[in-house]
Amino acid sequence: MRTITRIAGLIFLLILSGCASLADRLINRTIISPPYTPGPEAEKLHRSLFIVDLHADTLLWSRDLLKRASYGHVDLPRLREGHIGLQILGVVTQVPLFLRLNGNSDRPDVITGLVKAQDWPTETHSSRMARALYQGEKLSDWIRASDGALKLVKSQRDLVELLKERAAGKPVIGVMLMIEGTHALEGNLANLDRLYIQGFRIVGLTHFFDNVMSGSAHGKKKGGLTGLGKQLVERAQASGMLVDLAHASLPAIDDTLEI
Repeated sequence: MRTITRIAGLIFLLILSGCASLADRLINRTIISPPYTPGPEAEKLHRSLFIVDLHADTLLWSRDLLKRASYGHVDLPRLREGHIGLQILGVVTQVPLFLRLNGNSDRPDVITGLVKAQDWPTETHSSRMARALYQGEKLSDWIRASDGALKLVKSQRDLVELLKERAAGKPVIGVMLMIEGTHALEGNLANLDRLYIQGFRIVGLTHFFDNVMSGSAHGKKKGGLTGLGKQLVERAQASGMLVDLAHASLPAIDDTLEI
């Protein structure tokens, strides 16, 4: 635990000093460098499948999704080489500095330092909702600049079209937006509609700490859905958004399944 705390402290100092790129390289490094040489049977099977990667935090960092990097979660060239058909991009808006498996509070927040170090718009310095919308805007910019290589999936119809395009040999890659923790809504259910309009289709109830909607598996109280959280789940279901239970507490999972 002391080693983890020291590493977290080092990363925080790098972020505060403006070395966000170095922090990205440290946190999201490649452990085994390419080239990778799978066996012929594994390669054949992999190429025959529609591969979905359910999580990447690329939008949190100031890197170009369209350009190859040797670190970080994903980028377009490596998605192509990995034969990815659909990439879920998680949007992180707040993370406690000294992460533990249990008993996390929401402070201090390391993302505040990160957005300032990366020179994000002023409103993102204090607003978690603004951070979510800004990351969504970054993805929209990349999709427009990709010349059709990336496609935002917002509906079942979009997914069916993507499957047909991939089956026909078109190298298009679908992307979906997921909010990682409803603390990003800042206690206002109307903000869910704002995320929906921007293209978000997956709602993660919690991240590493309890929030006003739901208890987290890593939080202090680990409670179930609050009254507001139950309204959130119903609202998400009504709009056709998926509810992601990763990081949710056991009572919150039970409450969600009951709904």
